[in-house]
Amino acid sequence: MTHCSRILLAGLLLAVTFAARADAPPGVPDPTAPVVLLQAALSRAADAPSKAARAEQLRPAIRAAFDFGTLSRLVLRRDWGQLSDRQQADFIAALEALTVSTHADRFGARPPQFGPLTVTDLPRGRAQVRSALSRSTAPPVSVDYIVHDTGTGWRIINVVAAGVSDAALRSSQYSRVIEQEGFDALLERMRQEVADNLAP
Repeated sequence: MTHCSRILLAGLLLAVTFAARADAPPGVPDPTAPVVLLQAALSRAADAPSKAARAEQLRPAIRAAFDFGTLSRLVLRRDWGQLSDRQQADFIAALEALTVSTHADRFGARPPQFGPLTVTDLPRGRAQVRSALSRSTAPPVSVDYIVHDTGTGWRIINVVAAGVSDAALRSSQYSRVIEQEGFDALLERMRQEVADNLAP
């Protein structure tokens, strides 16, 4: 993708954001903001020379778009309170690294094409930002981003693709690993998955 094309695409994504929440009062944070940030970063990083290079380009945007502390608590549920502060910090870091590597692995070769954003307000200071992902080899897939208001801005706390909740899926898998093998084994599995995602 040329530099001019990347600028044009980023501009179109921003235009979609303003259209999606044109009724928002001035000065009110927009729940689509983290989604636009993420999608623009994915488009810019699509032509990176390697998965590792793409991951480095995506990391700042993903770190800014997601609330990994809240997402970690949602994923581990009852196991979260059983962890020490150090273990909680290690899990948050591992989940961030895994999220970055997963996006770097899945979004490459060609820039992704995203549909318009629509917003549905949810209880407890949350909102659903709905989009769609189009690929040349498959029909569009619905992608719902669940975001929440942190008080300083909106952040993503779950992604639901084609009706499948990533947080719920990981929660089931991770709870089973902790129960059967222990927390350290879970971290090792996550780190191995990161390495597999970034392998050439």
